[in-house]
This record gives sequence, structure tokens and C-alpha cells, in this order.
Amino acid sequence: MTIAIPEIQENGNRYQRDDGACRYELGVTGARSPLLWVGLNPSTGGVYGNDPTMREVEKLTTAAGSDGWILVNLYPRRSKRPKDLPRVLSDDLAQSNLSVIRNALSAVPASSRVVYAWGVDSALNALGRREVMKRSMVAVDEIVNRAGLPRMRMERSNASTDMLPTPWHPLHAAGCLTPFTDMEFRAYLDRRMGR
Repeated sequence: MTIAIPEIQENGNRYQRDDGACRYELGVTGARSPLLWVGLNPSTGGVYGNDPTMREVEKLTTAAGSDGWILVNLYPRRSKRPKDLPRVLSDDLAQSNLSVIRNALSAVPASSRVVYAWGVDSALNALGRREVMKRSMVAVDEIVNRAGLPRMRMERSNASTDMLPTPWHPLHAAGCLTPFTDMEFRAYLDRRMGR
């Protein structure tokens, strides 16, 4: 089944692809070298108002010296808490989401960076490590790899080595160092997701 992707909505210097239940993409217009953030799923923020995650993304993007940001997610369904997502995730919705991510990455310059920021494993465990999420992670990483953009993550200064590599969520940025460090996705997938 093909899912229609919403048209871009703009307000001021922000744009989004959002149909109310799902937000596929949110960003700042006119950025020459944006950071592309990959979260788990969207919460309540959008072009008409910030949520706590968006405020942190803006702050961390500025601290990293970038002139803008684009926020996408592994799964586009809005939910304040990942554990409240539907028990069965839609493959069709995930595929439509990947199409938006592919298009977003094709439009950013080669000087852009991608920040994996979907959070610690407990967020994924709340989802029961659903295969749809794991497939989305692998597919996003393949898209980023094909685009030739560096994969980054925030590194916590107080994290033990057995916790790494973790794609920390922006709301858990306290104690994180900037600029970002390389994200070793395959090591993450092997160690944290039991590939």
C-alpha cells in the first residue's frame, strides 16, 4: 500500500512534512550546511511550536557551528513516549518515511553531517526491539552511507566504555561533548541490537 506523503508546510524560517498523526521531516529553511538529526519518533513539536527535543536540537546545532538543522526519525508516528507507539508498526509507513529521508539527504550539501540521536536502548526495548525499527535503522544507515555523509553521535563524557557507541537523544545531552564524535553504526548494531 502506498502512503501519501504530505506536502511541505512552512511558517517563518521552518518547514515540515506533517499530516497530524505523523511528522516525516522538520527543518530550518535556507541552511547552507545543516545537521541532519535522526531521532526515534516525533513528539509534539513542529513549525508552529517547539517541544523540548527541538529546543535541544537547536542549541546543539548552534554549539556545533552549523547554520541549520533537519530532523527526521526512524519512524514518523507522533507520540510523546515511544512506548505508546502502536504495538504493530506499519512497514508501509516506515517505507514512506525512508523515502522522505532519502530525498532530504539528496538535497543537503556534502559539507553536512548526520547525527544519530534516537536514544539509549531502553527506548527501543520499550518497543520490544521490533523488527521494523531495526530495519529502519539499517536502511537509514545505508542511505547515509550512499550519500557519503559522516555519521555522528553525541559522546557523553561520563559514559563507561561498555555503553558506547550510543546515539544519545538530545534531551540526554547533559554531559555530552561537542563537537560530535563518529558513530560506529555496525558496532552499535552488533553490540546493542543483537544483530
